[in-house]
Amino acid sequence: MDENKPQALPNLDYKIVVGDSLIPKFDGEILEIDWDKKTTISPKFNVFIANGKQLLAQIVTKQKAYFDPKTKYKPKAAAEIRNLKIYLLINQLAYNKLYYLDNNTKLIDSGLGLTAKEKQKNLAIDLHIAFLDNQTKKLNQLLANHDLPFDHFDWKLDFPEILNDQVADFMGFDIVIGNPPYIDSESMLKSGNEKLREYLSKKMKFCKGNWDIYIAFFDYGFTLLSQNGNLVFITPDKWISKPFGYELRKGLKNNFIKIAEAGRKVFETAKVDSIITFISANNKDKIKIDKFENYKPFNYSEVYKNTFEEPFAYDWLFSDNVALLSKFNLLQNKFSDYAICENACATSDAYKLQDYVLELGNNDFNSEKHLKVINKGTIGKYTSKWGDRQMTYLGNKYLKPIVNKQKFLLDFANSYGTKSIVPKIIIKSLTLLDGCLDIDGCVIPGKSTLVIKTKNKVKDLYFPLSILNSKFAIFFIKQKYRGSSYNQGINFNYDMINNLPLPKMNLPAQTPFINLVDKILKAKKSGNATQHWENEIDIMVYKLYDLSYAEAKIIDNDLSESDFDKYNLADNATGESNFL
Repeated sequence: MDENKPQALPNLDYKIVVGDSLIPKFDGEILEIDWDKKTTISPKFNVFIANGKQLLAQIVTKQKAYFDPKTKYKPKAAAEIRNLKIYLLINQLAYNKLYYLDNNTKLIDSGLGLTAKEKQKNLAIDLHIAFLDNQTKKLNQLLANHDLPFDHFDWKLDFPEILNDQVADFMGFDIVIGNPPYIDSESMLKSGNEKLREYLSKKMKFCKGNWDIYIAFFDYGFTLLSQNGNLVFITPDKWISKPFGYELRKGLKNNFIKIAEAGRKVFETAKVDSIITFISANNKDKIKIDKFENYKPFNYSEVYKNTFEEPFAYDWLFSDNVALLSKFNLLQNKFSDYAICENACATSDAYKLQDYVLELGNNDFNSEKHLKVINKGTIGKYTSKWGDRQMTYLGNKYLKPIVNKQKFLLDFANSYGTKSIVPKIIIKSLTLLDGCLDIDGCVIPGKSTLVIKTKNKVKDLYFPLSILNSKFAIFFIKQKYRGSSYNQGINFNYDMINNLPLPKMNLPAQTPFINLVDKILKAKKSGNATQHWENEIDIMVYKLYDLSYAEAKIIDNDLSESDFDKYNLADNATGESNFL
């Protein structure tokens, strides 16, 4: 059976252009047509506005003729369209020059001479006018020589019939598909693109912070979509969790259709973890997650977006336990409803502290004269390891690190000093989520720590402390914030802890946790074992979240069903152990 050979798409070569698809440029410089120019009261400006509209209308007419099957000599039509576009750019440059001179007047020497600042201003005006004149000269050279390439691309100029509302109602594209450049913020700055970053940051709402260049492509690409259009980009996966992707995640949260995890083997040269993102012009109430197996995609999960919350990180959607995380995310209360976690100190304070730290040695600790110092290496569960484990602080080692209390409070008369002398929980911010209690307000939290202060009584910290030291807390944060992984742990921040979902808990409901924490603290002070009580708190937390044994087993693989079943949170309001 004879099959018809595929036919070439008509006029395709005309729509294959060379240019910057993000910013209209000519000869390496930004040259944008101001499509929003309105008629003014000044006739000298209106001439250029009217001329621009006339040229655009001619371009549209010529392009329609070009695509007409009856048009036989297409190279001639393409050359005419090329020249009309060049005339339109020359017209824009003439308008820019007139507008600039109308708003920037050179200073005249009245005989007393110009100041250095005034000379600099005049020079800047001369240089800018010379730049505009040079651009115009180059465009005229293109008109004189039709063989020279005209490398300029403007979406509203090249596709006016669907994108330029001066010609017709905006229609947009049904499909926008692309592989934007993989250039991060540091590389852009090193390559001298500061002005480009500044320009895009002002122009595009998603380009905030240390954004990578593909963020701008997401931003602009979405504006090109038709009413029912779809965008598909393959990019690095960093934006789904890093701060620079926040505006994109927040702005298009309702529009994401699917994200497919493509991995590191997509490209030979780009050694990054890649994802394929599908975005709709219409709102979607669910997002699909796809993964690849043997180079074939399969649907991994589907999540309702009502579980999404600030800062709208999406890395948790790829967790093996996404269903369990979705269940937790539906809870309305947060850890911050019971206690507020914050940074212990500014980076500058952490380094300043180094000069104050002394070794106590064999001397006795005096809370009237001294403050202890601990950091992430000497924070344990419930209590610190001060005096038991050596602390390394910015290269120096101490077993019993202290500072002179009076001198410290005098030189750190800020929030750091205030935090150091009140009862608080001190938390590691790297690798493990361990929190210890400073009951007497005599411990300075060192570098890489977080703190939770009490507003009233020390015992108000007992319930939050039990949650922080539970297996649930570290499980949830590691699964929810996969993009913050560090050395098989997590680089914690206070937002992660404050946003930890918690069921609503009144004081009587907190009592079993408070009483067990009290027992743990007393036992640790006496050097007695506490693991059985810590295990019991873990089970209490599982019951608090209404987990089944199978769900709890995901968090705690060593949990036995008999231990899980013997504890009933509703029956235990005293904190008496069910395991003794």
